[in-house]
Parts: sequence; structure tokens; C-alpha cells
Amino acid sequence: MRRFVKIFSTLLIFEIITTILVGFLFYRKNVNFTLFLNKLSILFIFLFILSLFATFFIVKREEEVYFSIEAIINRMKEGERFEIPETDDEVLHRIYSAIKRIYKILKKQQDTVEWEKNRFEFVVNNLREGLILMDKKGNVELINPSACSMLSIESGGGNILDLCKDYRILSALESILKNRKSEKVGVRGKVLLLKVQYVENNLLLLVEDITQSERYQDMKARFFEEASHELKTPITSILGFSEALIDGDVIDNKMKEKFISYIHDSAKNLTNLVEDILTLHRLEKQKRKIEGKCKVNELGKELKAAFSKLTKDKGVKFMVDCISTEVPIACEYVKSILWNLVDNATKFTEKGFISVDCYKKQSDFVLEVEDTGIGVDDDEKELIFERFYTSKTTRDKRLSGTGLGLSIVKHTVELLGGKIFLESQKGKGSKFKIILPIGH
Repeated sequence: MRRFVKIFSTLLIFEIITTILVGFLFYRKNVNFTLFLNKLSILFIFLFILSLFATFFIVKREEEVYFSIEAIINRMKEGERFEIPETDDEVLHRIYSAIKRIYKILKKQQDTVEWEKNRFEFVVNNLREGLILMDKKGNVELINPSACSMLSIESGGGNILDLCKDYRILSALESILKNRKSEKVGVRGKVLLLKVQYVENNLLLLVEDITQSERYQDMKARFFEEASHELKTPITSILGFSEALIDGDVIDNKMKEKFISYIHDSAKNLTNLVEDILTLHRLEKQKRKIEGKCKVNELGKELKAAFSKLTKDKGVKFMVDCISTEVPIACEYVKSILWNLVDNATKFTEKGFISVDCYKKQSDFVLEVEDTGIGVDDDEKELIFERFYTSKTTRDKRLSGTGLGLSIVKHTVELLGGKIFLESQKGKGSKFKIILPIGH
């Protein structure tokens, strides 16, 4: 209505001005003024009616254009597909074309923003680390599923201190909000590192599970401690006997020979220990297994030749039954497993037998080493695969080795993607069974 009044008023003013101009231009003194005035009135009325119809037509046309553009814009906002109406009006056609160009630009920008948003959400939601964006008071603005899982948070909205239920994590979060420093917290058998940094006026909290890293550091420290202790024993023996030989004025030849034999044995034990430490380190560092093939029966013959004399001297029957075939596993792995298991069985078997079986079973290669030795207690079955572990019933030096043999076996089997099983009864013997996948 306002538009109608505005247009009509404009035309009316134009009509009045036109009537006045016509009156000035066409008025003559010899013309009857009353008659002339009547004619001007008729002109004014005609122009008035014309202005009224023109205003109505213009307003109606503008409304049609407005509603048409509004409908197009509404379809654009709702993301619906639309077509530009056909029109003979050049100005209107230009308006529609401009809207279409604007729509294409906005659509392209919207698609780009949507793609970036989806990619961002995908990356954030699939991060293994927890990610939390919050303000300085702890109000959460963004949190990913990993953070919810690590911190035992069910909902992602609200203040982080209200969402968190575990008092240990809650204490760490309170400290972070107060001091703006990273915190380390242990919860449910895990160690979490909460790292914080500023992002504009917000806090970005990264939650990282460092359990494995912490365990590795502990294992590494314990390994060096144990290795130093084990290395110290043969070195001390070598130093002690060598010093005795240097001051050998009161030592006879027979005692000298015995001391030299002790030095030789200690040096040999030291060499074996260093070799086992290097082997274990190499296995732990190795990410992918070495490809290769192994003739099992040839390896069985080599095994029998290496241990036959030792077992015969102890009065222990030694049996090796390995298939005459080739398996797709590097021989060094199979040899390491068998040599360590048989060496371990030989140390702890004083009578009876030691048997080795190598065979294929469907898509697996199976190694079995059985003995009638001292056996293993149930509470030690897991511990014997740890580095430098020595059974509590076999701690005399006569039976001890480097303490790394079974740990090497375990790491080798894991590297090959296999499994190791132990059946043992105290005083009756042990049976180790290794299953290695080889495919068809």
C-alpha cells in the first residue's frame, strides 16, 4: 500500500505540473476562461485516471516480480532445485540471470564449506587422541569421541568439570584450568597425558594414551638394570680369577689351569649373554619379518648333531622328527626357536627324554619340544618368558643360562604372527608348542 501511495503521489504531482504547464502554454486572452478551465479540468481528470491505472499496473507488476524473486530465494535457501522463469522483460531477465549467477557462486562456496566441515569432522572424530576445545572456564565447544571414551564422558555439552566423573581426571582438569599446564594422570590401568595450549581465547586440550610409552620406558630401564647385573657376574669372575693369576706366586699349576678354565667359562657366558641381548634387541626393533624358506629336515639333522653328544652324556634320550619339506619361513627364525627351546630343555632334564616334532597342520607349521625335566609351576608359566627370569627352583649357577632364551623365542614367534603354548607339571616335564601361520 505504501508503494502504491508513493507511486501515485509522484504521478499526481507530475499530473498537476503538466496541467499547469498546459494552461500557461495554451491560454489566450480572447479565449473564454470558463470554457478553458473546463477543458483543463477534463485533462486533469483524464490524467488522474491514467495515473491511477498506471500506478495500479506498476505496483501489481512489481508485486509479481517481488513474489517471483522471493519464491526463487526461498528455494535457494532450502536447497531446492529451481529454474529461472522465462520472461520477455529484459530488465527482469537480467535480474533473474544475476540471481542465478549469485546462486551458483553461493552454492559452490556452500559445497566447499560443507566439504571442509565434513573433512574436519571426519579427522577429528577419527583421531586416536582425544581432542577438546573449551573456553577458559571449561565450557566445552568441541569434543571428539576419543576424548569422551578416555575421560569416561557420556555427553559432550556443558562444562568439562561437570561432565567428568572420575576424581583423578577431575583433579587434573581443575589443575589445567587453573595453571594452564599439561598434566599426567593414571586411571583404569592407563596413563593419560593431558596437553594444553592456547587457541586464540580458548583452550585446546589433547588427551593422549601414553600407557605403552610409559611401559616401554619402565621396561627399558628394568632391562638395562637387569642386563647390567647379569653382565657384572661374569665380568667379576673374570677379574677375580685373572687377579689371582697375576698374583700367582702361591698358586700351583693345577690351580692355575682351573682358574683359566673358570675365566674361559665366564668369558663364554659373557659372549652368550651379549649375543642374546643383541638378538633380543634386534627382534624388538624389527618391524617386519625377513622373507625366506627353510628345509625342515635339514634343520632337524643339524639340531640333532648339535645336541646329541650333550644329551647322551647326561643319559637323556634325544629324538628329532622333522618332516621332509620346505616351509616359507626364514631358517634363522626356526633355528632360533628350536635351539633355544632344546637348550633350555637340556639344562633342566636329567633323565628321560627330549623330543622335537616339526610338522604341517592345514595352513600352519607346528613345532613341539617336549621334555621330562623339572617342569614349571603354574604361577611361573607366564613369567618364564620375561627377560632374565630364572625359575625359583633352578637358581643355582650350574643350571642357569642368560635368562633370555625363552624371551627370544616369544619375540620371534610374535614377529612371525604365531602363538606359543606351554603345558607343564612340576616334576614331570614340559611341552612347548609353537604354531606359525604359513598359508596354503
